[in-house]
Amino acid sequence: AKTAVAAAAIGAPLIASVRKFITVGDALEKMAIRTGFTVETLSKLSYAAQRSGTDIEQLGAAIFRANRRLGNFKTGTGPAARALNELGLSYRKLRDLSPEDRFFAMVDALKNMDDAVRANQLGFEIFGDNWKSLLPLFDRGSDGIKNLMEKAKALGLEISTETAVSAASLSDKILNLTSQVLALSVKIGSALGPALANLLKAFNPVLSNFIKLIEESPGLILSIGELALALAGISTAFAGI
Repeated sequence: AKTAVAAAAIGAPLIASVRKFITVGDALEKMAIRTGFTVETLSKLSYAAQRSGTDIEQLGAAIFRANRRLGNFKTGTGPAARALNELGLSYRKLRDLSPEDRFFAMVDALKNMDDAVRANQLGFEIFGDNWKSLLPLFDRGSDGIKNLMEKAKALGLEISTETAVSAASLSDKILNLTSQVLALSVKIGSALGPALANLLKAFNPVLSNFIKLIEESPGLILSIGELALALAGISTAFAGI
């Protein structure tokens, strides 16, 4: 018994660690695909976001939205295109930058505006509904955000692309296994269903007769119940002895 308790005490944290590894790594791997950022950058940005009162999910959604709206910038249409023009950011300049550098260019352009009210409006037009929660992060400017990212690295919070890919692969394998188990359960249930239906059908007259017996002889059922209680009491007494 002690061995089982010790194994459970050791195993539970290990299982929790594996679950966390899968959740975080898989989420970063998929976010890297959506944003074009590296997993390493996103893992450090996650710390910067948390220090600024938001989280990487909201930041990732805003970056994806900005990248999508950047496509409209090429044609010069849409509010995001007008906002970027007002910020002095050309489509050609942004296009030639890496996703990370493009992000920091937009962060600094917004921070350096003299009119804070107008900057908020432009930030909303570029990054969408998450702008309000992201404002404390953006207000740090690229230098402030990068300083937090360096601190995240120093604290050992950076996650490698290899680690995230491994987590995503494990997540896929678990999903395959659970899907197979579900399919197996359905097939077993399908095979046993007819036999169980016949068994239940056979019980119907038995139960009907039992119900009739109770209705016709309530005293008999009461006697059986008293006998069962007496036997239970005797058993308990012997157990105590």
